[in-house]
Amino acid sequence: MMIRVVVADDSLEYREALAAMIEGVRGLSLVGVARDGTELIALCDAEAPAICLTDVRMPTLDGLKALEVLRSRHPTMLLVAFSSYDAGTVGAQALAAGAHMFFTKDETFGATARLETIYHQVFGSD
Repeated sequence: MMIRVVVADDSLEYREALAAMIEGVRGLSLVGVARDGTELIALCDAEAPAICLTDVRMPTLDGLKALEVLRSRHPTMLLVAFSSYDAGTVGAQALAAGAHMFFTKDETFGATARLETIYHQVFGSD
């Protein structure tokens, strides 16, 4: 069974790179990408992915506010936040907003290869 994933980042280059990485991981299926938190919420509501990866800092509606909404609407969705900003402060904010985990942008690519395992560790095997 493929695990459905969505990605949100305001940087086109990073969004495309992360999407390509996900598409190359066995067991994961990229079902959509978003440019901001508003698009992310609509995409998650429509596609019901198992995993959501989102940048914390985005225009229109930032990732922190999107995480709060997604956590309440989709309690079994694995929420993964990332940022290029200070991991300590921003990471704590992301976790407080509802993220299950936080990575710096540099760490996100390595973590992407383990998303299926992480998902099953958090929610159990389906």
